[in-house]
Amino acid sequence: MAQLVSLTPIGTRRAKVTVEHRVENGGGGFPIETWQPLATLWMQKVDLIGNEAFRADQMSARYDVRFIGPYARTLDPEVVDVPATHRLQYRGRVYDIVTAQLVGHFEGVEYRAVSHTGD
Repeated sequence: MAQLVSLTPIGTRRAKVTVEHRVENGGGGFPIETWQPLATLWMQKVDLIGNEAFRADQMSARYDVRFIGPYARTLDPEVVDVPATHRLQYRGRVYDIVTAQLVGHFEGVEYRAVSHTGD
């Protein structure tokens, strides 16, 4: 019998990440956008690119990151528009999700995200 090998071993998931979803409140045609925690998951974090630039008389930086976490139906990119409705928070920094895709056969979800400073 073949053994299923995880593409993202649990031992590599060392980042405790909070997944937040967008909620629109308010009436009268003026919705107020807020973010509420949806789940806190252990994920693998891989730093991809970081760059700095001097814009509008201040230093600004952008960080590209890949997070890989466990599969959950509420975070399935084939069911939910994850980049439009979710974001990640890790160690006090907010990461906007750019893309989300399944890893393997429902083994996990990979998020590509960006974070900005100095904006």
